[in-house]
Order: sequence, then C-alpha cells, then structure tokens
Amino acid sequence: MRVVDYKPSTESVAYRALWGLGVVAGLFSLVVCAFMIANNLRLKTADPVHAPALQKLVQDLKTSPANDELKEQIRELDLLARRAFFTSQRFNQVAIWLLLGGLAVMVAAFKALGAYHRRVPYPDPHDARDDLVANARWARQSITVVGLLLVGLALGLALPWKSPLDQPQDLADTAPSSPAPAPAPAVLSTIPASDADTPAAATPAERLRQWPSFRGPHSAHARVQELPAQWDGASGRGVLWKTAIPLPGFNSPIVWGDRIFLSGGRRDECAVYGIDARNGVLLWSHTVSPSSGASEEVPKVTDDTGYAASTTATDGTRVFAIFATGDLMALDTQGAGLWQRSLGVPVNPYGHGSSLEIFRDTVIVQFDQKKGSFVAALDAATGETRWRTERAFGASWASPLLVEADDQAELILVADAIVSAYDPATGEERWRLKCMDSADVAPSPVWADGILYVAADYAALVAIDVASREVLWENRDEIPAVSTPVVEDGFLYGGLGEGGIVCWDARTGESRWRHDTDDGFYASPILAGHDVFLFDRSGTMHVFEATGEGYRPVAQCSLGERVVATPAVYGESLICRGETHLFRMGADKQVVTDEDTKRGLTHEGTTGSAPSREAATCSALPFASISSLQP
Repeated sequence: MRVVDYKPSTESVAYRALWGLGVVAGLFSLVVCAFMIANNLRLKTADPVHAPALQKLVQDLKTSPANDELKEQIRELDLLARRAFFTSQRFNQVAIWLLLGGLAVMVAAFKALGAYHRRVPYPDPHDARDDLVANARWARQSITVVGLLLVGLALGLALPWKSPLDQPQDLADTAPSSPAPAPAPAVLSTIPASDADTPAAATPAERLRQWPSFRGPHSAHARVQELPAQWDGASGRGVLWKTAIPLPGFNSPIVWGDRIFLSGGRRDECAVYGIDARNGVLLWSHTVSPSSGASEEVPKVTDDTGYAASTTATDGTRVFAIFATGDLMALDTQGAGLWQRSLGVPVNPYGHGSSLEIFRDTVIVQFDQKKGSFVAALDAATGETRWRTERAFGASWASPLLVEADDQAELILVADAIVSAYDPATGEERWRLKCMDSADVAPSPVWADGILYVAADYAALVAIDVASREVLWENRDEIPAVSTPVVEDGFLYGGLGEGGIVCWDARTGESRWRHDTDDGFYASPILAGHDVFLFDRSGTMHVFEATGEGYRPVAQCSLGERVVATPAVYGESLICRGETHLFRMGADKQVVTDEDTKRGLTHEGTTGSAPSREAATCSALPFASISSLQP
C-alpha cells in the first residue's frame, strides 16, 4: 500500500479526546447493558415473588388453614420477596437512564469526529484489502448491530412488560370461611336513583360529629379525650360486642349515627354491609353484581390487598363503595342500591386500594394504575361524571386528601414521585411538585398547619410548604411503608412496615425516638386526647403518649386476630376490624357473642366508660380529609 506523507493535523489532540470519549462511553454502555441482562436473567430464573419455598408454604397452608405460625412465615417471606423484586426494578430504572446516557454520549462523540478531517493513507487500488471505505463501513455496521442487539435484549428484559406481581395470589382463598351471621334483610338489586327521592346532604357541623371516611373528619383525631385502653379480644374483656364479617376485606369501618359501614370481597363475590353500632347486629348485606357493560375479566390482586381494600365513604344519606373490579356503587343507609358504575378493571401490581372521599355533593375517586390513570368527581345522587382529569402517573395506593389552602379547597393526590393539587369543584390541576424518587406510594398525604407530609417506602418521608411549594425536609432512613402518620403538637407518629413505632419532628424531619415492635404496621394511628392508638399486623394495639420525649406506653391490648384496618370511633368506644370479626371496645361489660347476636341480645345505648390510663395487657389503607370544606 502506498502512503502519502502524513502528519497529524493541529486538531489531532481534540480528535483523540473525542475518540477516547466515544470509546469510554461505548464501554460504559456495554457494562451497564451486561449488568441489566444479568440482573433480569437472575430475576426471571429465580423469581422471588413465586419462589418454590414460598409456594410450598402456601400449599401447606391449604391443608392447615388455621396455622397462624405458617401464615406469619408466608407473610415474612412474601415481604422479603417483594422487596427484592422492587429493588431489582429500581436498579433497572436507573440502569436504563445510564444506558441511554452512555449511548447518547458515544453517538455525539463519534458524530463530532466528522468535523475533523485528517488525511488518510492512500489505498492501493490493486489490493482488495485496502478498500478502507468498505472496511470501515462494515466495521461500523457490525458494531452497531451488535450494540443494538445487546441494548434491545437489556431493555426487553428490564422493562416491566409483565410483572410477576401481576400473578394471582390465592392465599386469601385458603383462609377458613367466617361463620355465617344471622339472616338479615338484603337488597341485592341495583336500581337507578330518583331525583325526587334524593335526600339533602348533611351539614358540615353534623359531618364533623361522625366518622364518615377513613381516619375520620379530623385527620385521625377523635373528638373525645379518652378511648378504651383495657380490653382483650380473645377473652372478651372490655368487648361490648363481636360480629363475624362474611367476606374478608382490608378496608376500615366508617360510622354515621348508629350505623357502621364496611365492605368485603373475594374473587367471586363482593358486598357492602350495614351494622348496628349499638349491638353489632348485621342489618343488611348488599351483594355487588357486575356493572352493565363491565368487563368479565377478574382482576389479579395479591394477598396484601384483596378485592375490598378501599374504605367506603358516606354523606349521611348514601354509602359509597369501590372494589378491585373497578365497580363503584351507591346505596342508601338501609342497603338499597341507588346506582352503580364500572370505571374499568384497574391494572396495577397489587389491586386497587385508594379510598373514596366526599366533596359537597360529589364522590371523589383516585384511580391510578399502570396506564390510563385519572381522578374524577361523580354526582353523589346519580353517579354521573361531573369532571374527570387524566393523570400521566403509574399505580398508587394512596387516597385523596381535601385541605383548605389560601382560603380555597384543594384536592391533594400523590402517585409515583409527584404531589399534585386540583380544584375539587372542576378537576383543574393547580400545581404539582416532584419531591421523591420514583416509588410505590401507599401512605396518604397528611396536612397540618400549612405543611403537607407525604411518604413512599424505599424513597423518603417529605415535608412540603404548600404556600411556597418547597420541600422543607426529607427523611430517607425511617419511612412508613403503608401506615399514614398522625400529627400532634409538632410531631408525627407512625408505624413502619417492617416493625417499629417512630416519632418524627414535624419541623426538621429528625427521628426523635423509635420503639421496636414484634410486627409491622399497615393500620394507621388515631389520636384521642394525648394518646396515640396504633394496631400492628398481629392485632396488638399499642397505646402510648403523644410526646417527643421518648416512647411512653399507656397500654397494650390484643384483638386476638390479625389487623390491617384502622379503627373508627363511635362515642367513647372503638370500632375495630380484625381478620374475620368486627369488635366494639368499651367498658368491661358482658360480651355480645355471635350466638347472642343471632338471638337478638343487645346492649342498647352503651357507649363505654372512660378507660383507665394504667398500663394494661389488652390497616389499612391511609386516608384523610378536612370535612369543614363541605357546604
């Protein structure tokens, strides 16, 4: 080959720098690509969510459904498996951006090389090997094809086309069926509402006296100064009545007047229940039929959520319930169907969990899922859509929060890493703020003194000044996974998913103290006077003083059943939902058992006496509202 005189141009240093940058970026992308492929092959070949050990325990539970120790092992393994899965998914999310960034730098560097013209060796036309143009083209094409194949393989494995969490879990179906309660009148048909029969909405003052939605009208603060703290669900001490609930559900009870409302569901059946708060008698049961035109597809849910995770809501004249099927319905307080809507089957890794809220004469629905998320307000009387706003976010299990900011009502929603505020009357988005890493959000937002507190497991607990839209602080060390904290006198109190009660300074985010517990928390705390009441998943109620000076226990009570639901307040008594029963805790009086309930025995008018503060051995999907916003 003949070569003409060649000397590097004055631009050769920059040329070599660009060439080196392109090579380094390409190698970096290749390493990231290799890690992504290895990570996802490991995840697919050793699926932690459906590991053989976990599945074997599930099968063993079918033969021994009453084995509580086996259930606990399954829950612990399942929790570890899901953490492993989401850690792998978050690695994929970061790796995808690193891969795209590396490729962009590589392409830009090699593209810039075209600006530098270096004289190249003159090829010998008689030597086929000296066809440098063809050889260079072949090399570039080969490298490009191999690189694209590797990138495609990595992205194909990393992107969540199908999550193993989408697979159905049948652990809930292995539980023994609850004993059937006494026959009660039931209205099982769905009928259209009549405008002529539409009752007037309750006044704001009346709503503030009730417990009409999850965590009540005062953001989990009870109106009474003391609640019962000496009781035992297994022995019946301090239990005013105990009633079996036919279908399981993770939603919390709500109370209006002398009526308790809640829902339950399994794969083949969902229902809403009305219970007399005075005596525990099941007054009515309304079975939910598929809405007209609804998809026959049964959604896939996990044992952590089930088919009835969303807490119902009431305006005093109607009761509203939503299920994992996407069916939303309204009933009157006597159990008669008024209207029913199908919002479509929600698609998310666990099942729908956001609770409902009431604003004036509308029902607010947060319907976040993998694709097609939205928030909507439906007419409480007819079910017609008043407004609907699309949301470009993924799945969320948090519930909407109504607050009053700058002398106007705002609807606060949290999903992924974004906090959004809407006009609850029109659905117009007013502002949004990205304040966390991308994560699954289960705790609902909390509002106190102009500060908004939001949390997402594996991300952060964050405080936001709503007026300035600024993040005041964040805590990435101790974060509630599901339980929504309660705020009192400048401190937040809440339970951690893996176990432990924490007090955070609401002004700085610093953890003031932590009390270790044997089990984790799904239920949210409520506050009466200066005492916090918080159920762990084993059914142990931890009662402690609301103080930042350290954990000061007041009492510890056991329900005798596992608990994920947040209790409601009725008079001076607690309404607690366990795995299979509903309890009313009050003064240490005669217990109304299931058999007593069937015979119609009651304790009319009992509300329980003030509990002793002496230490005694006695879920929840988060929700909060400011009911003073109602007209």
